[in-house]
Formats: sequence, structure tokens, C-alpha cells
Amino acid sequence: MTDQIPDGLKNNHPTVKFGDLELYAVVIGDIKAEHGWGEGFYKMPIEPDPPEDADGCSALWSGYTTTYELLETGHLKLVSYNYPFSDGKKKDEVNYTLEGDFWLVMRADFEGPKVYVPFVDGVIVTDYDLWQHADY
Repeated sequence: MTDQIPDGLKNNHPTVKFGDLELYAVVIGDIKAEHGWGEGFYKMPIEPDPPEDADGCSALWSGYTTTYELLETGHLKLVSYNYPFSDGKKKDEVNYTLEGDFWLVMRADFEGPKVYVPFVDGVIVTDYDLWQHADY
């Protein structure tokens, strides 16, 4: 499989550092389910609205990426949906702050081991010892 393009993540948190990790998904539930992709993707109340020419490709099956921002407060905001292979519409502004319990699925590269960053009640867990690591 062709390496997938990661999502964007702007980090404004004063103490959390992601190093070379990139964001590949936001999931809910048991992270051991579905080969490490959790019990499902976080259900956004605002879905992407890709233009007709925003077809997926081998590097971007969905046809879009998302941009997130980790706020100083520890909350995660979905900023936009982006359509990098569209000639027309470039992005949809969203600005939705995620709620509840969820995980960021991060990797240093697409084939690398996953790092799961937990959020509880919508706020990042800053204790690195509570972040989960997996080889799948």
C-alpha cells in the first residue's frame, strides 16, 4: 500500500511535544480493536463536503485531509477539511472542538509503530507514561 498522507496538527500546548510523530486518525473505544484502529473513527458532527474533482488516490484514499489544532487548554479543534488534489475548492473551515474520550493515532511514518495519545473529557492526557505504544 502506498504511504498515506497524514493529517495536519498544529500544537499550541505549552508542555506537550510530539517530536516526529504525525497524525493519522482520531479514534474511539478500545484501541486494540480493528488491528489498532479502535472501535471506530471519531464521528464529527460536520462532515467533509468534497468537490466532485476531489477524488482519492493511492496516497489519499479518502480524497481529503484534516487539519487539527491542539489548543493551549489541551482541547483538540478540527480546523478544516482540505482537498489537496482538487483544482477548485481547497478547504472547508470547520472549527469544531472535539468532546469526550478519544485517541490520536500517531506515527513517525506510515509504516512505523503507532503511538496512541489519550484524551479524557476532551482534554489531552499530558503524562507521556499513559500514552500507549503498539507495533501493529
